[in-house]
Amino acid sequence: ACVMSLLASMASANPLAQRLALAGGTLLGAHLLYRYLFRTNHVNAPDFFDNKSEKWRVIRRRSFPPGCPRGWYQIVSVAELEQCRIKNISLLGVELVAFMDDKGKIAVLDAHCPHMGAHLGCGGKIVDGNLQCPYHSWRFNAEGQCVHIPYTTAPIPAAVRARTHHIKIYADLVFLWYDSEGSDPAWELDLLPDLHGTPDAPAKMVYHRMATSHYNMHIAEMAENSPDYYHFTNMHGELPLPFLNRFFVTRYDTKMYFDEKRGAHVELFDNIATVYFLNKIKLSFSTTLTRVLFEGPAIVHFEVFTDLGRIRLLKTLVPPREFHVYSEDRWYAEPTVPKWLVWIVSRIAAGALEQDRPVWESKIFVEKPTLVAGDGPFREHRRWWAQFYNQSQLYDTEKQLTW
Repeated sequence: ACVMSLLASMASANPLAQRLALAGGTLLGAHLLYRYLFRTNHVNAPDFFDNKSEKWRVIRRRSFPPGCPRGWYQIVSVAELEQCRIKNISLLGVELVAFMDDKGKIAVLDAHCPHMGAHLGCGGKIVDGNLQCPYHSWRFNAEGQCVHIPYTTAPIPAAVRARTHHIKIYADLVFLWYDSEGSDPAWELDLLPDLHGTPDAPAKMVYHRMATSHYNMHIAEMAENSPDYYHFTNMHGELPLPFLNRFFVTRYDTKMYFDEKRGAHVELFDNIATVYFLNKIKLSFSTTLTRVLFEGPAIVHFEVFTDLGRIRLLKTLVPPREFHVYSEDRWYAEPTVPKWLVWIVSRIAAGALEQDRPVWESKIFVEKPTLVAGDGPFREHRRWWAQFYNQSQLYDTEKQLTW
């Protein structure tokens, strides 16, 4: 700018100065253009890591256990079936259909008609309380029995039926028992009576809100947090709230344990969180206990104890595809807890899971991890998790679940 200003002032003096200014400007422009065109440059190599690629799925498949451990999985809500009556269930590597008959009874059948293989949920409808196949109008009741074939007058053999599946209904949610070998449920589902209530005692919790999320990970990852004590402070020390995270950090005291009275399928950990201002000043009023209970591999209960009452999160997990976990979060609280507090706690919880996401979606499973003093009880947790696999899933490649 200074050079051009000088040239302009010279140009205003006389014609010779004008010619000199023009020549000087031309030379300066040519010099700058030359430096730009032949400048020294550096190009960063692209990052070829892609955690959604088929290559990455193959790598993860070699290290992780099978993707569908046996257990109870939440598949649909009662309210949704009351609206649509029929719901396709494409989860856990299997194809099913859930429906509600005219009496409000819910059933889950194999999706494909045993007659000619038509999908009962694609064009099927409820007729006289039964699920009617769209192809030849065969009808199946909630027990899977074929009760009507429109073009035959012969008695329908008892063997003509669609396969049914074990379900339980708790807290207005439908849970499916999944076992790769088709075995009966290994334990009864108990979502804790304060959520769903009993005929003699109503539910103690009030329903507030719901959220859903997707993770490109193995279903085992969330439970792997239970024995991973150090990761809580390392990954979740920063308060997951905008602006406040500049001033406040959280420290955790965690302990994993088991409760024989609840059953061998249950694992728990208590997490005591304390907030510090500028990582130095302890805010004693901020100390909060959260109790986490895994009811099998796919149902997680979070219970947050506050001065205003308890807040409950029912988190259900299900894999629709390999290394893809779909999660539904339902928040409840005691009547004494205000809605704004439930909202804040739910936002903090969602933020904490997002802090885990980059690790969950880019890690492999180390079957025999290198552990040192200070690591949590990973071996105890892995023994607990192993009970959810049948031997055929682990060692018989022909019976391993394919997607």
